[in-house]
Amino acid sequence: MLIIIDKRAPVEAKERLAAFGEVAELETRGVVPEPLSGHPDIFICRVGETYAVAPQLPSGILQAMRKRNAEIVEGTAIGHEYPACAAYNALATDKYLICNPPAVDPAIIDLAKGLTLIPVRQGFARCSAIQVGEGFITSDSGIFRKLCDLRVSALYVDPAGIQLPGYEYGLFGGCCGTHNRTLFILGSLDFFREGERVKSYAASQGVAIVELVSGPLFDGGGLFFI
Repeated sequence: MLIIIDKRAPVEAKERLAAFGEVAELETRGVVPEPLSGHPDIFICRVGETYAVAPQLPSGILQAMRKRNAEIVEGTAIGHEYPACAAYNALATDKYLICNPPAVDPAIIDLAKGLTLIPVRQGFARCSAIQVGEGFITSDSGIFRKLCDLRVSALYVDPAGIQLPGYEYGLFGGCCGTHNRTLFILGSLDFFREGERVKSYAASQGVAIVELVSGPLFDGGGLFFI
């Protein structure tokens, strides 16, 4: 298995993930704002079994994905300023596409034609939310309200304390990745004031948790398991 992670993620997380597969560290320069430059969810969006990728995704990562026979569709180039830097930061599940439609890359919209669109104002939808079982955990109040309006199970958590160097705080979805009904978290929930609520919600959804770092939560733009 290939696991794509921000190169600047804590070393402890990379060492623990190495037990699950090959860890590929993502790094770019000058493409998007520096704090986001290694975030997988800035360059990649998974829709079903297909990956929409930005042309600026480093060739080493792309080759590693192709080695695993990943189905890849290249979209349009991302830019340095918002919303151009958020074009691939959408959250697709087997039922829904959560995104800010004007900001998202057309390739993602095309791949998600069979999904129910949940339009939100938050351009960084994938960084703000993560699917947990049949529900979602999100640190964006707008996404939370939209899910509740649709009677979709959701938990809102305050992102205060999530580390993202260069910003006041990060977002919850950016701390996480999922694989085989397991929620992998870049950090320890013992350092997150909403930690017990996250544990309870995951348990209610039948989802296990693996905490990858014995320290505060780190927003690394998510984890991609291929």
